[in-house]
Amino acid sequence: MRIRAYQSSDLAELERIHQQQALGYEFPNLEHPLYFVNLVATSDRGRILGALIFRLTSEVMVLLDPGLNRVTAGLAIHKMAERGETELLVKGMDEVHAFVPRKLWIFEKHLRAIGFRRGNRNFLSYYKQLSNRDRSAQDGGT
Repeated sequence: MRIRAYQSSDLAELERIHQQQALGYEFPNLEHPLYFVNLVATSDRGRILGALIFRLTSEVMVLLDPGLNRVTAGLAIHKMAERGETELLVKGMDEVHAFVPRKLWIFEKHLRAIGFRRGNRNFLSYYKQLSNRDRSAQDGGT
C-alpha cells in the first residue's frame, strides 16, 4: 500500500467511491482552499483504495460569567456571534462548530437563533488533539 497526495486525476474514482458509500452528503470540492490536506491510499498496482480529506474548520467556545441573567447572556452571545461570523468570513472560513456541554444546553435556543443547527445525527463526532510530542514519538524521538 502507498500513501500519496491527491491528484486531480483521482477525482472520478474518488467520486465513484463516495457515491457507493451512500453517506448522505455531497462530495467535497477538493479544489477549495479549505481542503488543504488530501491523501490517497493506493494498492501497489496503483488502484485507489480510498482517501482522507482534511478540511480546515473552526470551533466556537463560549465563555460567559455564570452570574449573568439569561437575557444578558443571550444578548452577549448574539452580539459576539455577529462580529465573529463577519471576522470568520473575512478570513475565508465558511462554517463554525459549537460543541455544547450538557450543563449548558439551556443556550441551545440562542445558538439556533443565530443560525446554528444540530449536526447530522447519523455521524458521531470525534476529535484528536495534535501535538509535536505525538509527532516526535512517531518519528522515533527525532
